Amino acid sequence: MDGLAKKTAETPSLVDVPEGHPMVSAGVFSREDCKMLSKTLTARCKLIWGLHITVTVREGYITNGASVPRHLPERAFGTPWDMPRLVAAIVHDALYSIKWRFRWLADRVYRNMCVEYGIERAVADFEYACIRAAGWKAWNGVKKVERNWAKPLVSVYID
Repeated sequence: MDGLAKKTAETPSLVDVPEGHPMVSAGVFSREDCKMLSKTLTARCKLIWGLHITVTVREGYITNGASVPRHLPERAFGTPWDMPRLVAAIVHDALYSIKWRFRWLADRVYRNMCVEYGIERAVADFEYACIRAAGWKAWNGVKKVERNWAKPLVSVYID
C-alpha cells in the first residue's frame, strides 16, 4: 500500500461468549479471555505475488483478540482488543482455526492486514516476527473439534 491511503476497518461487533457454549464446555475457549462475533466480518488485503485474499468470518466465531505478550508496553503495542489490529487478529485466528494452507501464509496475512489498515510497518514487522517465532504452539494446538467447529464459520477467497 506504499503511497496509497490506508484502509479503514469497521470495528467488529463482539459480545461475551454465552455460558454453556459447546466450545467452552469442550475446553477449547475460556469465557474470560474470549469474545464472540455478533456480526459477520469480511476483510481483504494483499497476499503474495500480486494476489489478494478476502476472508469472511461469520457471526458466532470466537476469538481471543490479538495475542499481545503481557510484558510488552500497552502504549507501544496496544491491547488484544485495539483497532485496527483487532481485524487482523480475528482473521489470523480464523485462518489458524481452520489450519488454512500454510502457517507462514496465515502469519503473512496478519502482517499485511496490519500495514494496510494503518499499523506502522516497523510495528507490523515486529509483530510478524513474534508470530513467526511463537505461533507454532497455537498452530499445532488446534484440535480437530475446533477445526470442525470453525470451518463453516470461515470462508477464504484468493484472487
